[in-house]
Amino acid sequence: MSEHDEFVPRDFTRIQKYLHSECTQDPKEALAAIEDSINDLNETVLAMKSYRNTIIPIHRLPNELLARIFLQVVAATLPSMRWMVVAQICHHWRAVALSSPRLWSTICSQNIGCIRVHLRRSRSVPLDISFDITRIRFDKKLMETVQQFAELVVPHIHRIRRLYIDSWGPEAMESLSSALNAPALCLTELSLSLRSSKSNTLAAQFFNGSAPLLQSLSLLAMLTPSDSPFYCGLLSLELQECSIKSDEFLRILQACPLLQCLTLRNTGLALSRDINTYPEPARIVELPRLVNLTIHNQNRGINIAYTLAHLCIPSHASLEIHCPLRSKEPFLSRVLPRGLTSPKDLLCMETLMLRSDWSDTVVIEASTIDTPRLFSLSLSYVYKRRDDQLLAGLCDIFSGAPVVTLEMKYSIPLDWQPSNWAYLFTHFPRLENVRIKGSFPWEAKEMRTILAPFGMRTTSLVGSSDQVLLCPRLKELIVKPFDNSSAQCAAIVCQVIQYRMLHGHHETSGWSKGASSAENEVVLHFAKGGRRTIMPYKIPPRYWHLYRQFTTNRAPLRAHLFSIGQTHDDICPACGSAPETIRHYLLQCPKYSRIRSRLYGELGYIPNALPAIFSRRGAINAIFRYIHASGRFTDILPYTLLAYQSPKTLQPLRPLPR
Repeated sequence: MSEHDEFVPRDFTRIQKYLHSECTQDPKEALAAIEDSINDLNETVLAMKSYRNTIIPIHRLPNELLARIFLQVVAATLPSMRWMVVAQICHHWRAVALSSPRLWSTICSQNIGCIRVHLRRSRSVPLDISFDITRIRFDKKLMETVQQFAELVVPHIHRIRRLYIDSWGPEAMESLSSALNAPALCLTELSLSLRSSKSNTLAAQFFNGSAPLLQSLSLLAMLTPSDSPFYCGLLSLELQECSIKSDEFLRILQACPLLQCLTLRNTGLALSRDINTYPEPARIVELPRLVNLTIHNQNRGINIAYTLAHLCIPSHASLEIHCPLRSKEPFLSRVLPRGLTSPKDLLCMETLMLRSDWSDTVVIEASTIDTPRLFSLSLSYVYKRRDDQLLAGLCDIFSGAPVVTLEMKYSIPLDWQPSNWAYLFTHFPRLENVRIKGSFPWEAKEMRTILAPFGMRTTSLVGSSDQVLLCPRLKELIVKPFDNSSAQCAAIVCQVIQYRMLHGHHETSGWSKGASSAENEVVLHFAKGGRRTIMPYKIPPRYWHLYRQFTTNRAPLRAHLFSIGQTHDDICPACGSAPETIRHYLLQCPKYSRIRSRLYGELGYIPNALPAIFSRRGAINAIFRYIHASGRFTDILPYTLLAYQSPKTLQPLRPLPR
């Protein structure tokens, strides 16, 4: 039988013996050996990956520096749980995190086990604790959690730096304040919030009445007695929803001689609505170091004006008042009543800001400025009120006040006429700075309506029948529309100039003016002086820019371009004999002698200095005719120029022919 025969043996016993003779090992043992090899290879791969991570630059940092980076990542404000991120990256980072006690000093959890871990890992560093038990609804579990929290925290009270407690019911707060009966030697900031309609008083044994370093105290529906030692070193005090008697309220403020920041939210002195006149303050509390005073009143019956009448606020303090709009009584009379005293005497303030936020509340901010006798009034977002109430309230409250700066942001009623503006400005005769920012897209008609009163003449309020110019002391006027209507800027500038000229502003005291028409903004500067510079009636913005460059020695001539590295030399391209300065271009260049003689003819004299050119009436037209004739700035200026209109003839001059 050869090897190519088709004979197949049928003896299966012999075949099985043959297979067993070739595979002497059990298959299960072979699979187990393969699995062991795979596990060994996986361990080798993990070891190589760990070795690769050690080569990364961040792992070369010292552990102390890495721990400092972790402290920067973890937010210092409560609540903060970002420590969990850095502790779950890798074994090395976790080891560094566990060895940094400051990383675990911020506790903002209601879980007792988590609090216990933080207290153990923080060791002896100061603690910042935020315990919000408003999330626990069940009374039985609530009291149990409060008791366990107190048992954990009491041994560590001496190292608590900031403590924030928020609770629903008074029972939990009373239990907690009674349990925390050890002195808080490191406590600097304390906040207690009780979500209840009635105020509650802290237990007398709270912190054993000892917190020598306490500087900030915030109480929501919570009170401490006026003789509490907590007040003596306070720099910041916030009282919210506190039902407190007038005498106790004043005693609390009097117990804070170092107070710098005071916030009253629906807390203060109240008066009966039947009282028509304000009684005289029974006691005046002096707060000599007060810097910021904020009062919020949301229909809680708190009388802001009566509360302020009992406080002696220093001249450097700033005041912010939030009062609701939903009232029939004008908000200005509720805050600054005319019958009590004048705003200047009441608040000792020199700057007042009224604005309306999105919660239908008027925000009043007042502060002083270093400039003596300066009173600034700013209105923002108050156009939602009825226009007559706003106008009457402003004029009634601040009539006679030395208002120098008036700012109106998004407070322009849509239906105001020039007479409304005139009525408003008449009550502020000392205005020097006016800033108006639009709240809607302005057309030319609306812009003229706003600017027209600045040229009106009206009867003075001092009893004289003579017609006087509105805002005679005006030095600066800034008008900024809501949208990009810069095309109207040049016309507005010239209209204001013409209004002031036609009604005698330049004839009575003399004034020099600088104006700029930047994108989406009109700025006019009126400064009193001996000389007068009258600008053209209509002049495009690009002419304004070039004129400003000539008057500020920044004209795009060779001398200036060479000084800023735009050209290789400063030689005049026309004559090639001297640097091209403004003086050389206008007065000395021999190539322009012919057109310069025409310039002298229009001026009527031969100037010997640049100020003599820019200070004469009609000089701007002559200068731009000279520029056009020289062809020096043909790439910048178009040829057509609307010339100056005299206030007497109002006839434009014709442009120079080509």
